[in-house]
Amino acid sequence: MGWRRLATCIAAAALAGPAAAPAAQPRLVPAPRVDFLTKRLYDIGVADPDRDGRQDIFTTNHKFRSVFLRNHGGRFENAINEVGLGPDSRFPGLDLMRPPADTSAPGVYVWPSDEPGDAGRLHVASTGITVGGRVRLMTRKLAVRSQRSASAMLGRDENGRPYADFTIAPGGEVVVASNGLADLPIQFELDESGPGAVTGDEIHVGSEGVSPESPLFQIMLRDRHGIAFADVAGNREQDAFVVTGGLGGGIASPLFLGAVRDQLLVAGAGPGGGYGDEIVASGVVKGRCRGRSVSYADADGRGNLDLLTTCEGGPPQMYAQTLRGGFVGVVGPPVVGRAFRWAPLGGGRPTLLASTRRGLESWKLDRGGWDRVATLRSVREVEQIALGDFDNSGALDAVVTGADGLTLLGNRGGRLRPVRSRLGLPGDAAAASFVDYDNDGRLDVSLAPQGIYRWDRRRDRFRRTGALTMRRTGYAIVQWMDYDNDGRRDPLIAASAREFSPSAHVIRKRNVTRAGHWLEIDLTGSSRNREAIGASVRARLGRGRAVTQWVGQNDDSRHSQGHYRLYFGLGGKRVVRRLIVRWPGGGETRLRRVRGDRILRISRAGRRIVPPRAGRSAAR
Repeated sequence: MGWRRLATCIAAAALAGPAAAPAAQPRLVPAPRVDFLTKRLYDIGVADPDRDGRQDIFTTNHKFRSVFLRNHGGRFENAINEVGLGPDSRFPGLDLMRPPADTSAPGVYVWPSDEPGDAGRLHVASTGITVGGRVRLMTRKLAVRSQRSASAMLGRDENGRPYADFTIAPGGEVVVASNGLADLPIQFELDESGPGAVTGDEIHVGSEGVSPESPLFQIMLRDRHGIAFADVAGNREQDAFVVTGGLGGGIASPLFLGAVRDQLLVAGAGPGGGYGDEIVASGVVKGRCRGRSVSYADADGRGNLDLLTTCEGGPPQMYAQTLRGGFVGVVGPPVVGRAFRWAPLGGGRPTLLASTRRGLESWKLDRGGWDRVATLRSVREVEQIALGDFDNSGALDAVVTGADGLTLLGNRGGRLRPVRSRLGLPGDAAAASFVDYDNDGRLDVSLAPQGIYRWDRRRDRFRRTGALTMRRTGYAIVQWMDYDNDGRRDPLIAASAREFSPSAHVIRKRNVTRAGHWLEIDLTGSSRNREAIGASVRARLGRGRAVTQWVGQNDDSRHSQGHYRLYFGLGGKRVVRRLIVRWPGGGETRLRRVRGDRILRISRAGRRIVPPRAGRSAAR
C-alpha cells in the first residue's frame, strides 16, 4: 500500500466518528520571562528529576555557566547551584569566569577568565595581604602572561607537569595561561606558614568568592556536552550522568589519561541533600572517549537500564547496570557515527539509530553481540533524529535533518523507509520535532526555522501554518513541553548560526491554541528502570481510532535525555475507552474508561493511578 493511500485510509477512519475535532491554527503567546545563559549553548533539555509533576529545563554550555531551571508552577528559577548540578559544586560561580563584584576585603582572589583578550587565563590577585604559593596544572604548557607587584617562576614537577611558584604583594596580581583550563583540574598549594601564609577564609574563588576548606584546594571547569537523567542509585529521585569532552582529542595522551572524567551526580549524595559526584564508585571509566552524547535504554530487553555514551571519532561506550549506582563495561556497538538515537521500532529490543558516512544504520543487541540490521544509504550526514507515529499506525516513525536535508521516514515492519513526497514537508531544516499542538489526535511537525506544519486531514499531508517561524539558523534544538500542565504542549527552541556558535538565542512560548481534549501520562516502572524507558502506551478511543506513545519519543535534545512524559491528543473524546501499557521487560497494564483532561501517573508496582505530587490539570 502506498503512503498516500495509507494516509487517506487513516484520515478517513479518524473522521468517521464524532471524536474528530476541527484543526486549529496555532496560537502562541509570550511565556513568562526566563534568564537563559546562552553563551556557547550546546544543548537544551527537559526533565523532572524530583518527580513533582512539574517539568524543569536544563542546558549544557561546554565549560561556561549552564542552567537548571526549576519549575515553580510555570515560573522558573535557576537552581543549578542550590541542587549541586554545577560543574564544581564546591565553588559555585566558578563557571561564570569572572572575579567577584567586590574584591576590597583583604585576601587572595582566584578566578578563570574568558573575556575577549583574556580567554583561557587564570588570575590570582591579592588585596591587603602578601600571599605566596604554587599553582599546578596538568597541561603541556604554562606561561606567565602578566605580573603586577608580584614575582612568578615556572617549573615542572616529577611527572613533567608545569607549575608556577609566586609571591604577590598587596594589590598585586599574577596571570597565567594554559591550553587546558576547560577540562583539567587545577591544584593550588598556598603557603600555610611564613610571610606569605594565608588561611582558607582569606581565599575567595570564582565570581561568588567562595572560600575553600584550606589553602590546599583544587578547582575544575568541565566541557559538558550532554546530561541523562534517571534513577540509577535507587533513591527514587533521578540522578544525572554528565558526559564531557576530551581536550580536543588530547585525552588519549598518557599525560592526561584518567584526569578527565564524566560525572554521575547522585541525588541526595551531596552537601545539604543535593547532588554528589559518585563517578569513581560507579564503574564507568571514560578512558579515551571524547564524550558527545549520553542516553539510557533497555538494550537487551531484560528490564534493566544500560548506559550509552557516544565518542567523537570513535565507537560508543556501553555500560550495563549492576548494583544500585553501579555499572560494568560491556561490548558497545561497533559503529562510528555523528548522531545516535534509541528507537523502539518493533521486535522487542530497541533499535539504535546511528548516522554514519554510509547512511542511517540500525543496530540491535542480540545475545550479547551487536547486529547491523539495516542501512538506509539514501539518508546520509544526519544531524538530528525526531521520533513519532505520524500516521497513527501503531509503529514509530521518524523525521531526520542534516546536511542532505530533511527526510520523513515511515516504519515498515520495523525498518525505516523514506516517504518520497515528504507529505508536504520542506526539503531542508535545521531541526525537527513531532508534536500534536492542538490535541486533535494527529501529530504535527515543528521545524526550525520554518515553523509549524499542521497535519491537514482533508489533504492527507502536512501544511505550513506560518506560526513559529524564525530567522535562518544553522543549528537548533526544538522541544515541546507542557510547562504549565494545562494539557497543551509549549515550544522551547534554542537556535544559533552553527553548532559551536559563541552564543545562541532561546525561544519560549505559551500555547493557548483552541485545542481538543487530552491526556498526559508519567509512568513509574520497576526499581531498575523507574523511568520505564522502553515502555509504550496505546490509547484506544473507539471506531478504530488509537494513539500510541513511547517513553522517550518526545525528547528531542541533541545530546541529552530526560523528557519522559507521554502526550495524547483525544480530539473530541473526553474518555479513553481502553489504555494499554506495555512495560519494558514484559508485562501489561490495562485500564478501561480513563477520563481525559488530566495528568496521570501509572505505577507498575501497584498497577494504580495516582496524580502527580504537584502540577495542575485543566479541562476545556
